[in-house]
Amino acid sequence: MNIRPKMSFVTTAGLLFVALVGCGHGPALPDDLPPLTSCKVDVVYKGVPVTEATVTLVPADGKWVGVGMTDQQGQAIIKTQGRYPGVPAGSYAVTVTKYDEQAEPPPTASTPEEDALLEQSAKRMPPRKALVPEKYLKAESSDLKITVTESAVEETLNLQDG
Repeated sequence: MNIRPKMSFVTTAGLLFVALVGCGHGPALPDDLPPLTSCKVDVVYKGVPVTEATVTLVPADGKWVGVGMTDQQGQAIIKTQGRYPGVPAGSYAVTVTKYDEQAEPPPTASTPEEDALLEQSAKRMPPRKALVPEKYLKAESSDLKITVTESAVEETLNLQDG
């Protein structure tokens, strides 16, 4: 009696089952998360797509923040809490943040003396420069707004100086 073909079938079937059950599912949604609506945002500044910027949708009422990072075309797909595709219906203030890159990561200290020296050095370093107008960095100063309903959202945000 040859058991080898039977074992191969059982092994293959088991692996296929695990692959199908374990794949294609995103993170489990929190129980109190409302239904989500697809949201894509294009960011343009001075007629050019803004790449590698963080777009944040801050809800007027509620706790579910939407976050996305713009790609090479300036488009961000917004995810609730940065994890769940889409955002709940509601009104949002929008922030767009992008800063110049620091030349190298800050060093780490191994002693209290080194820590004090690094802290003094950090105070002398120039602040990072915003690469978008400063008013868009905070929800309180941004004039960008998005209203999300049950229909998919595709918005273009044209950033303006001043």
